[in-house]
Amino acid sequence: MARIWGGGLSDDDNPHLEDLMITEDNEVDSYLIGYEILGLISYHLEISKNNVIPRQESEELLSALLNLYDNIPPSVKGFEDVHSLVDSEINSATSFGSDLRIFLSRNDQSHFDIRSFYLDKLLEMGVILVEISSTIKIRFENAEGFMAGYTHYRQAMPVSFKTYFDYLSGIFADLAEDSLLLYGKLSISSPLGYGSGYGSPVPADMAQVGKSLGYKGNFGNPLNGSFYRGLDDVELSFLLSKIMLAISRISQDLIMYSSDEFNFLELPKGYTTGSSLMPNKRNPDFLEMLQGYAAEASGALFTTFSVIFNKGSGYHREFQLSKDKTIAFTLRAIKILKALLPLFSGIKIDDSRAKSLMKNPTYATMAAYEKFREGGKWKDAYRYIGAKLKAGEPVAEYCPDSYVGTERNELHILQEKIEALIQIRCNMESELIKTAREFIKQKKRLNIN
Repeated sequence: MARIWGGGLSDDDNPHLEDLMITEDNEVDSYLIGYEILGLISYHLEISKNNVIPRQESEELLSALLNLYDNIPPSVKGFEDVHSLVDSEINSATSFGSDLRIFLSRNDQSHFDIRSFYLDKLLEMGVILVEISSTIKIRFENAEGFMAGYTHYRQAMPVSFKTYFDYLSGIFADLAEDSLLLYGKLSISSPLGYGSGYGSPVPADMAQVGKSLGYKGNFGNPLNGSFYRGLDDVELSFLLSKIMLAISRISQDLIMYSSDEFNFLELPKGYTTGSSLMPNKRNPDFLEMLQGYAAEASGALFTTFSVIFNKGSGYHREFQLSKDKTIAFTLRAIKILKALLPLFSGIKIDDSRAKSLMKNPTYATMAAYEKFREGGKWKDAYRYIGAKLKAGEPVAEYCPDSYVGTERNELHILQEKIEALIQIRCNMESELIKTAREFIKQKKRLNIN
């Protein structure tokens, strides 16, 4: 397997360890190739300003990197990691490949790749979360009828379908906001340039490198930057766990409300599966799998926490495990969110069935309130209605109010905010590539003249 980190005092050529130390990480690194190339392009543009390496080297390295950017390999299979793949490609294209990573460390490059991947995926998740929220809002904002609300899996108070689905819409909108908040935090500082956590002797403006890559700058203190390697995984894993926790709880509602005993919500086709033995069964397998994936997300969060516990300052190899877990579940979470869109688009309500399931005592809270309004103390009204129910006497029925917490215009503003950030990142990448191409053209013109 191709390696680039040999030399110095290294002695790590043991094929028996490769499967444990490299294989899974190798697969995950395939998602980081583009970020690795962009980081190196920005870095070499910056160091070219100070003639850190000869101008001809800068030109050839940038030309090779641009060609690789135009033809990004599909995976890093056959190489130790993303760095080894890129190094091999550049060495095949130019004799100056030995200076490709001058003054850079495996640590800051890996951290840059990971953090940049997270930024793009946070925006991608944000877009889908807003779309889910909007889908629910539009689909059910005029829903009629009501159902029993439940606490402890017992009927509590009536709730309108409009209120219930507005709640679901609001949850996904809140999660989109959380994605934006984490994006804002991670986009402040680029990890490139902090070396192994103790700085790098490169005579270049690494803050400018960060800005050209979509960050506000870089870490002033390299130890601060190194500290967040691993902690970034925890931050994203926490968000993923929060998203999956919400999905798990909503799934439990849908499983219950679509069951034979309740049956006032109908799931769309494709979201239930037949029994292998009983022809009468349609099982909510997808929703149950979501609950399993939620457990997996919490496990991944615990793993990332555990991996970075009790570690000194600087990088430790097991941080690779937290990165692999987080990237893998980020990709799974996006698949799950995409699968939720047609689910919420296709749910059907049977409001007459829902009302028929309402037990008269479920109206008791409002009956106690009406009794209180006649005069007297709340506890007296509470006891009065309780006594009526014990005696088997009915209380007055009522239609619950509809509460609305999520407005369409708010979702539209949130969507525009996320789309603007996506456009900024696209423009950043286009501008960086354009600048690199212009640099090469300029050099060629100078050479001709």
